[in-house]
Amino acid sequence: MKRRTLLGAGGTALAFALAGCLDDGVDPGDDDSDVPPEEGEGEDDGAETPDDADDDPTDGSEGDDDTEDDESTESDDGNGEREDREDPSVVDTEFEVVSEGSGGEDDGEARVDIDGETVRVEGSIVGRNGCYTARLEEAVVEDGTLVVRVEAYEDAEEGEMCTQALVVIEYEARVDLDGGASAVRVEHDGEAVASEG
Repeated sequence: MKRRTLLGAGGTALAFALAGCLDDGVDPGDDDSDVPPEEGEGEDDGAETPDDADDDPTDGSEGDDDTEDDESTESDDGNGEREDREDPSVVDTEFEVVSEGSGGEDDGEARVDIDGETVRVEGSIVGRNGCYTARLEEAVVEDGTLVVRVEAYEDAEEGEMCTQALVVIEYEARVDLDGGASAVRVEHDGEAVASEG
């Protein structure tokens, strides 16, 4: 009787021991690797971060200044011609005294004829005495205007006696340019006496 009781107690103890070993074992079906991740965890949703946006060279913010710099700053008159044309320059001049005679202070005058790139001036200038004559002081283009300056000067030899009467000196002048003259002004001894254009 006692032996069976001990065997029964021993068998019960063995059953409990085996049950505890099975609980401590790892069940292959409990592997967490097959469990899908929760929504939003470890996935890249493709959204662009602020840093990525700043590093994007194709955002269109560059290159606008280059386009503005390439724009032409030259102005024209609507016909494709530039307004800032260069003034013509004097190529050649010719001056000749035609006659000298008595006259008054108001006898100085000039006439201008523009023929393409050639300008002709016919005029008369007053000298202070009989020893005066005339010469072309200069022909120059100033601000687009051809200025022809004629002066009367005394051309007396040493010891030569000059009549004290005023003298009128008639002359002809020609000025050749490398471009057409749009305006001409004639000056006698620094005073404007004629203009054209």
